[in-house]
Amino acid sequence: MRALVLSGGAAWGAYQAGVLAEFAEAGIEFDVAIGASAGAFNAGAYAQGIGARLPGIWRAYAPPYIQPRRLLEGASPFRFTEASRAIARDLFDARCVRRAPCELVIAVTDYATGEPVAFSSRSAGFSDEELRLQFETAAWIPGLSKEPILIRGRQYCDGGFSSLVPIREAIVRGAHEVWLVDCVARAAPLARLATLLLRPLGLLPMRMARLLSRYLHDVSAKAPDFPGRLVRVVPSEPLGFLPFDFRLAALESAIEVGRRDGRRVVAEQASMAGLAAAGRCPSAARGAA
Repeated sequence: MRALVLSGGAAWGAYQAGVLAEFAEAGIEFDVAIGASAGAFNAGAYAQGIGARLPGIWRAYAPPYIQPRRLLEGASPFRFTEASRAIARDLFDARCVRRAPCELVIAVTDYATGEPVAFSSRSAGFSDEELRLQFETAAWIPGLSKEPILIRGRQYCDGGFSSLVPIREAIVRGAHEVWLVDCVARAAPLARLATLLLRPLGLLPMRMARLLSRYLHDVSAKAPDFPGRLVRVVPSEPLGFLPFDFRLAALESAIEVGRRDGRRVVAEQASMAGLAAAGRCPSAARGAA
C-alpha cells in the first residue's frame, strides 16, 4: 500500500499544490491520501484525480478571503468559514470521492477533548452531506471561523491542532510506503518561540489556549518514524512568508518551490526504481527526499 500524507500549514499548503501537480503529471498514484488542515484540501483534490489543477485552485480561492479592513469592524480579517465552505462546495464531490480508487482520510480534532479523529471516505453510514462537512471541518479554526461545525452532535475543528503531520493514519492502515509532503518542516524554530511567548498570556479561552499550545508543540516536533519506505518531501528553501499570508505573490513563490522540488523527487524516485529493477540498488527499501 502506498500512502500520500500531507501536513497542515495554512498558506504554506500552496507548496504542496506545486509538489502534487508534478506528482499528478508524472502519473504517480496512491492507495490512500491523508491530510490535515490545508493538507486535507490538497489530499481531497488528489484523491479525486485533479491534483494537476491544485496550483490554479489555490490561486483562485485563497486571496479573496483575507480582508484586513474587517479589523475596523472588530471582526477577524481571515474569512476562513466562507473560504472553507466555498472550497468544499466547489472542490469536494462526495460521489466522486466514494468511487475513487484512492481512499481519502481527513484528519480533524475533537473540539471537546483535543484528541485526533480521522474520517475516511470508505466509512459506511455517512451521508454525502456529512462527508462534505468532514472536508469543511479540516480548516475550521477556533476563534477565526464563525459557526461551529457539528457532525452527529459533536463539534470538530482543524486537524492540525492534534496531528499536524498525520502519518499515524498511514501506519494504522498498513501502508508499506509513505510519501510525506511536510510544508511546515522548516518552521520549527518559529513555532518554539511562539509557544514560549503565547503560553503565559492567558488571554484566550482555556480550550482555545490548550489547542493552540498543542498545535505549536506539534509544529516543533519531528514527524513520527515510519517503519516502511519513506519518501519525505520538505521545502528546499524556507518559505519566506507567514502561514496566514495569502497574498498571491506569496502563494506563487511557494507553488514554484513546490514544483521544483516535486520534479526533483519524481526524477530521483524514477532513477531509484530503475536501479532497483536492474538489481543495482539493494538498499532501495527505504528512500528519503
